[in-house]
Amino acid sequence: MRVSRAERARQLVAVVSVAVMTPAFSVASAAPSETGPVSFVQQLSPLIPIIAAGLGGLVGLLSGIFLERGKAQRADQRLFLETRMRLWLDTASGFSAYLLSWSRLIAIARHEQSSEGLSELEQERKNTYVEERNRARQQLYCCMDQAFLFFSSDVLSKIDDFRAFDDRYRIATLEALPPHEAWRRHQTAILHAMKREVGAK
Repeated sequence: MRVSRAERARQLVAVVSVAVMTPAFSVASAAPSETGPVSFVQQLSPLIPIIAAGLGGLVGLLSGIFLERGKAQRADQRLFLETRMRLWLDTASGFSAYLLSWSRLIAIARHEQSSEGLSELEQERKNTYVEERNRARQQLYCCMDQAFLFFSSDVLSKIDDFRAFDDRYRIATLEALPPHEAWRRHQTAILHAMKREVGAK
């Protein structure tokens, strides 16, 4: 059965304690007043290797425990940074898909306005663009929800600004929609803020 570091440390402390409490140690403790310091050292000398081994093992175990704790902290930090990086990349992909779906939907809506309506095939295409836009929006918002757990208030405030903007125009008519660059500005602001925090060059 594998023994943990903490259990091994307790065992070594027990060994040292038993060694100190042996009769030889007790006699040696009284020896200086009876036979002098030389005799005391001679009686104590058999216990020195035991005590030294126990203390050396205890120091080694404690050093190992602190080393393992440091490794765990570095691993946690690395995982945190890797999660930030993944969210940054996923948010970038989500934005690209969302804005592409919007541009396609706006283009076919303008075509519908400028013509006598859409053919059956064009209407199916428009419906597809609507579904793609909604699906891309859901994926993008999912990434942003996760970003609230890993990024600073600077990033989160930009996400809040974008969501307020996006909600305002989500069901707006074609005439009421802002230029496509308005979405791009929010995309750039969020991704640049995230990039600074992931330390990307």
